[in-house]
Amino acid sequence: MNHLPLAEPEVNALALSMIDLRMMHIVSGVPQQPTPIKGREHECIAAELGLPVIALDDALRAYVDEHRRFLSWHPAAPLGISAHKLASTGWVVSALETRAALTVLDRSSSKFVRTVVGGRFGAAGADLETWDDWTKLLRGSAESGSPLLFGPPTYDGPWAEAELLLDSDWRSA
Repeated sequence: MNHLPLAEPEVNALALSMIDLRMMHIVSGVPQQPTPIKGREHECIAAELGLPVIALDDALRAYVDEHRRFLSWHPAAPLGISAHKLASTGWVVSALETRAALTVLDRSSSKFVRTVVGGRFGAAGADLETWDDWTKLLRGSAESGSPLLFGPPTYDGPWAEAELLLDSDWRSA
């Protein structure tokens, strides 16, 4: 499994379950979003999205690199996934974060996990299979060393898509 479409109730149930299980944490020290180059804001946005730009010069490359560092930032020793990364789309969840989250999950009793997850997904009206798919995606990230993109949907329908970035240069970000 390399990607998982998620409706808003499913994202809410995932996030709340992960907070209850201590797999996700509110962190401090998140850097400021970089300021686009004055007069070249449209080019900066296009380059961020991977769209063609007239000239990908050194200044625009530096901006894109800074923006990528911003989206993939995580604490040096994460305790789990940084909460802001599931609050809105566009964030990159590092393999370090997924490993930390899975370490906490694997140390929890299965009965406790079932109780927490069952309560959160039932209350949200979300499909409980989403939790299993989500943990498979986290394990894929942890095992491969590849990050996850928690991004906007690529088509009309879900609120977000989580995608394992196997063939990507985000691994070095």
